[in-house]
Parts: sequence; C-alpha cells; structure tokens
Amino acid sequence: MAKKKAIKLAAASAVAASAFVAAAPAQTDAASNVAVEVSKAVTQMKKAYHTYSDVTAQGKFAPIADVYKEYNAAKKAYANAKALVNKAGGADKDKHLAALEDTYAEYIAKRVITYIDAYNYATTLQDKQIALEEALKNKDWDAAEKQYHAISYELKTRTVILDRVYGKSTRELLRGSFKADAQAARDSIQNEVSVKIYFDKAEGLLNDGKLEEAKAAMDHVADYVAKLDKDTDFGAALLAKVAAAKEKYEELSVPAVKSVSAINAKTIEVKFNKEVSQAEAQNVNNYTFVGVTGFGNPVLKEDGKTVVLTSSTAIANDTTFVVTVSEIATKADANVKTAKYTKTLTFSDTVRPAFSNVTYPKPGVAELNFSEELSTEGNVVVYDGLVESTTVTKSLDGSKITLGALELNKEYKVVITGAKDQSGNLIAAPVQVTVKSSVSDTVKPVVSSITSQGIDTVKVQFSEAIQATSGVYASIEVNGVATTGTTQAFDAKTNILTVSGITGISNGEVKSITVKDFKDLANLNGETVTKVIAFSTAAPALQSTQVVKEGTKTFAVLTFDKAVPTIASTVNASYVTSENVYKNTTLPASVDVDKKQVKLEVTGKDAGAYTVSFAAGEISDGKTSNDKALEVKFNVGTSVDSSIPEVSNVFLPGDALPSGATVEAGAVYVKYDKSMSASALNADNYTVDGSSVFSNPIFVGDKTLVKLTIKDSAITVSGSRNFAISNAVKGENNVAIKSYAVVKSFDENVKPVLTSASLVDDMTIELVFSELLGTTGFTTADNDFLVTVGGTKNVVTAVTDGTVGDNKVRVTITDKITAEQLVNSTIAVKTLETADITDKVGNKLTANTVVNVAK
Repeated sequence: MAKKKAIKLAAASAVAASAFVAAAPAQTDAASNVAVEVSKAVTQMKKAYHTYSDVTAQGKFAPIADVYKEYNAAKKAYANAKALVNKAGGADKDKHLAALEDTYAEYIAKRVITYIDAYNYATTLQDKQIALEEALKNKDWDAAEKQYHAISYELKTRTVILDRVYGKSTRELLRGSFKADAQAARDSIQNEVSVKIYFDKAEGLLNDGKLEEAKAAMDHVADYVAKLDKDTDFGAALLAKVAAAKEKYEELSVPAVKSVSAINAKTIEVKFNKEVSQAEAQNVNNYTFVGVTGFGNPVLKEDGKTVVLTSSTAIANDTTFVVTVSEIATKADANVKTAKYTKTLTFSDTVRPAFSNVTYPKPGVAELNFSEELSTEGNVVVYDGLVESTTVTKSLDGSKITLGALELNKEYKVVITGAKDQSGNLIAAPVQVTVKSSVSDTVKPVVSSITSQGIDTVKVQFSEAIQATSGVYASIEVNGVATTGTTQAFDAKTNILTVSGITGISNGEVKSITVKDFKDLANLNGETVTKVIAFSTAAPALQSTQVVKEGTKTFAVLTFDKAVPTIASTVNASYVTSENVYKNTTLPASVDVDKKQVKLEVTGKDAGAYTVSFAAGEISDGKTSNDKALEVKFNVGTSVDSSIPEVSNVFLPGDALPSGATVEAGAVYVKYDKSMSASALNADNYTVDGSSVFSNPIFVGDKTLVKLTIKDSAITVSGSRNFAISNAVKGENNVAIKSYAVVKSFDENVKPVLTSASLVDDMTIELVFSELLGTTGFTTADNDFLVTVGGTKNVVTAVTDGTVGDNKVRVTITDKITAEQLVNSTIAVKTLETADITDKVGNKLTANTVVNVAK
C-alpha cells in the first residue's frame, strides 16, 4: 500500500482545552467603561472562532497555536469583563452579563472548544495512520495488525468527536483530511488482517495438536485467502504462512506416533497425533520392549492420544532399551492405522525429587506431594508441639506421603529426610513443613433421591461425598429391617451410592427404603430419610432400528430403553435377496459406551431384507429372568441414503454468515449437511452449557439451514461455552445426527437498564445504569431519553458519555429546574424505544424504563 502524504500541521502537539486554567480577573478601575470592556470581550470571543473558521472555509487549517492564543485571550477577556460587570453593577448589569454568557456559549463552548477537541483527536488518529504505514513499510505485520485494530476502534467508537464540530465546511475538512485517510489506510489491509488473525490462531492450534479446530480456522477465511495479492509484501508473507500451515496440517493429519519417552523409572509414555482406538491402545500386545522387563497395563488417557505404561520394576540408570509400538487404529476409522514405530531410549535420571505442596483430601488427612514417584519416604517425623506424635499414621503411595489420624485444627511440624525417587536420587533438601487439617464445612449431607435398579439394587443420590467405615457408607433398611449380605459402592464423581444384593423383594413389590447413619467428609451426620418405591425389573425393550453409514462401514443400530452390557460377539442372521434367494450369515456385534445401542456390522453384505435372531441371553441387562429370544428385522440396500446427518458449521453473531442468512440481533445459524425433518426446529435440541436458551427455530432457504434466536438475557456472562445439538433427525429415514458439541464464544445478551437518576445542577441529570456502557449512541440526545418535570416534557439537548463513569452518563435539559419544581414536582426520566445506547458488547438499552430523579 502506498504511503499517503501526511498533512502538515502547524503545531507538533497541543494541550487539551480542558488543561487551560482561566486567568484570574484583573483588577479594573471602577471608573472604566463597562460597556467598552464587554464589547472587547465579545469581539475577542468571536475573533477566536474566526481565527480558524475563516481559514477552514478555504479548505485549509489555521496554525493550532494561533487558535489557542486567541482562545486563551478570549477566556481572559470574558473573565475580566464578567468580574467588572458584577463589581460595577448598575441598570445594565443583567444585559451585559447576558451578552457575555450568550457569546461565550455560542462561540467558545459550542464552536472553539469542540473544534480544538476535534483537531487534537484528529491528529491522534493521523498518528495511528502513520504508524500503520510505517509498520507496512518495515514489514512488521504484527504491528500492522495492532494499528489496524487501533484505527478500527477509533472509527467505530470515537470519530463522533469530529461530527460535533460547528460548521459544515469545518466538519467536512476534518473528516476528509483525517478520518477518510485513516479509514482508507485501514480498509486497504482488511483482507490481509482477516487472514493473519485466523492463520495465527491455526498455527497455535496445530502446535497443540488440535487439527479439527485448526482446519476450521483456516477454512473460515478461505475466501479471503483467495483474494490475497501476492505482489504486495504483506500478501506474499501471508501466502507463505498459509502454505506452511496447510503443509503442517497435512503432515499432522496422517495418524502417527509422535513420541515415546520414559517419564520416570517406572513409566513409559506414548503420544499419538490423533485420537486412537481405546481397545487397541490398551492392548498390551501392541507394545514390545527389548532391554527392559515388566512394562504393561497400558492406559489411554482422557485426551485419547496419550498411552501410559507402568512397571513394578524400576529402570536402572544408563539402561538402553528399545520400544516398538504396533499399528494402532484411529478412533474415527478402524481401517486407518498408525505406522509401526520403533525407538531406542537410554534412560538416565539424575534429577532429585522435590517437595511440591500439601493437600487435604478429607478431614484428618494430609498429603505431602512430591515431583515424582518415590522408592522410599526415608525418615518421616511428625511433631506434636515439641515431641514426636505416636498417633499420626504415615504411608507412602507413589509420589505422595499420606498422614492420617490428624486432630482437626491442630498444627503439626513434619520433617522428612532420606526420601529417594525410583532411580535412587536423594531428595534435594530435608522437608520441613507445617500441616493443619481444618474443617469449615457446616452443611450436613442430604439424601437427594432413592431409586430402585431392578429387584435387588437401590441407588441413593447424596448432596455431597460421604465416607465409609469398613466398606459401609450408610445403613439401608427395607420395611424397617436392616439389609444383610449387601455390597456398597460409592461413586465420588456423582455422589451416588449403589447397594446391591438386597434379598426378599419380588418383582412389582412396593417397599419402604430407609437410609440412615451416614456422614460427610467433615464428620457431619445426615438426617434419616425414608421413601416408598416400587421394585421391578422389566426386560430391555427395543426402541428403534436404523441402518447407518460410519465412514467406510455400515451398521444396523439397535437402540434399547436401558443398558444391555452383555452382547454376543457374533449373531446369526438370515436374509432374502432382491432375487428372493434365502441365505444365512453371521454379523459381528458390539455395544456402545452407554450400553444402550447394539451395532451389527453389515459392511459389504448383500442387499436384502434381514432377520436377526438373538437367542436368550445373547442380549442381556444382567438379569437372567429377562433373558429372552429377540427377533429384529431391517433392510440393507444401496438405493437409500442411510448416512448419518452431521452439523457442517455453527454461525454466531459477528461471524461471516452462510448463504441465505441475514444479520439479526441474537441470531445463531446451524448448517446441516443434509435436509432435516421438523425435529431440527425443536428449540430444546440446542443447548448452551446444558440449558435451552433459544427460541423460534426456523428453516432459512432450505431445510439444511436453521436459524435460532437467543432469548433475551439468556447469556449472562460473556465467554467460551459448550454449544450442543442432539435429537435432530434427517428428513429421509428418520436418521438422527451424531452427538454434536463445540466450544463457542458467546457474548452476554443482558440489556443495560436505567437504575437511578439524580440532579447534578438545575440543568443536568446524572443517570446510572446496571452495567458498563459502550462509547457510541450519544449523538441524538432527544431520541434516547424523555425527561418530564411535573408531567411536562423538558427537551434533552445533550447526552455526555464518560463524564462520571462507564456506567453513568449525564443529560442536559433545555429549561432550568426551578426551586418550586424541585420541591413540588416529580422529575422523571424514561428510556425510549429509539434509544441507540448500548453496553460494551452492543446490547441496546432496555426501553420504557422510568425512574424518578433523586433531588
């Protein structure tokens, strides 16, 4: 972009008008001619205005120093004349004062001050334009992006300062000389900055191994990339960045082992670049070791890309060994596998273990955590005051030393010496730390629910974690009789206690279940709860059968109303072909993670009408009384599209919209890859952090694009949220979408509300709002607020933003409020429908809110 010639300014810098302090009125001889002094002051105030206005009328700027000189002289003359009039008094006092006040308001306040403010602001805007051009010249693309955003902010939020200047020719000169040039400079690299933003983001995502998110970022600006000008330095640099990102994406897209490393003497970590099959990743036969023994128990971590193998035997220092990882299938497609990977490692650990911190998992227990697993805790001494405690228990578990039986709210001093890691490295220095187990919990645990799970199992939901004594978490009674021979298991993630093995209950019976004798981790006892529930163990019922495609494979998916954890690995099936030939076959069977869907693989099978016969027990919920034969029928063919519909993209306010969509406040668009049924218009199918926040879903254009509208005040805090879609069904064959979840950034949509108003003076009212406001929307004062005094409109002439605070503005009214009105009249402010004032993220002010002004 060619650098534009900056307009020469007469002064390199200027002090804001507000910084000038009016000189004290000069002492004037009482005999001076008051009228002459008033006339001089009026003339000087008009001169200050004409100092610049006569020049701008010719399309030029007067030296700003000259404007300041005459402005300061005008202020001084005004102050001197006003003091003289007040001192001399006389019959013409009010006339002289009116002449001074009117002239000052018209020529200084309305014209000169707004011009000086605008001129100073315009030079600041020009500085940003020059900085942008310098950044482009120096090929500093980060600085160019920074200045691009800085100019964009100014143009969006602050150039209203230029619009407040008196005189059309002056305003147009300021806008044409400064705003237009800055906007042109900004617009000239809009395409480049858009590409840079998203490819910078893509680089970070690729470095983090987040391939899908990186591709989405790159695809988001594909149209902008196509428009890049390779003949400019900025365009060429961006095209190189684009090429590098795409090359890295292609490289990372091939499933592979990224690394194999010894984390410590007993742990090997294998990292993949893609999520892999849990079954294959945790198959110990896929890992071979030469030179070391004992490694096994592979565990796939939650990221789906990291496998940890552990050994009960530590690797000796300076041991060289070889690790081989077999081909591992990806999670997405069992037919796509990583290449076989072999690496030679030499283990050497000379790093001493270090003490990390103290944590308190429950009352009376402290955990001393170290940087790595210890082979011995050495000598652990716990002092109770000055003597060693004989009651506190001590145990080593991996990288932590656990202290138990601590008295609550008592301080203990702990000294540890001689602790070593698995390689024999001694701790760097003795540990000396104070521990104190305190309890701030005063809330008793509560039973939230009691439900039957078959005829011999009860599940109890608690409000918080509870503790066990010898494996018993709570006493369970059936019709007042304590249960015997039961087993109890507590899930700390859900705070659910499962009590199984209850005897003496028949199918369909109603029993009274009592839960008592339980306490939380702070030893607070919960209240006894009794609930009457019905016990039954209905057999699992088949709800639906669908034939779907998943990648290169085809499955018949059987969905049941309850979990069926037991499933035969293969089942017998018969089918009739389109030529009416009867055949027999077997189909591989599997069950999903939730155990409610059974998948029968029909990949490559002949087209035809299939009948699958399950023998009793081949599909089971674990209750032998429910084991019954089941017959399922479905069609396999090539003429029907049985593929699963997917969400192509989600467009939030501010995103580039899909074809057919229009910009609307609060509108979110969801694009599907297939035509959907009316189920896609169920607002409850779309959630943010698990809550339904949308209303009025409609199809736009065709049945692949759905528009949702965010309910007012549904998003209370801006930030990243989990956006999920479920249960939407394709228009053909009623095939439901895959579960869809994505993290999206939502802006809060709570409208600001006028909460209070108070008088500042007889013509100014300060308004306070429920949140911080934006910096725009203050240009048309009478469209924003209605001020009434005793029910009569008092015209609002100005709204000043930022005068007091970001959640406060001041309004100026035409008629002064009299002392009588102040006492006898209600002064009220109402927000209007036409108000264009917004909060920081663009939510418009709540209309028709009325508050009385505090006097």
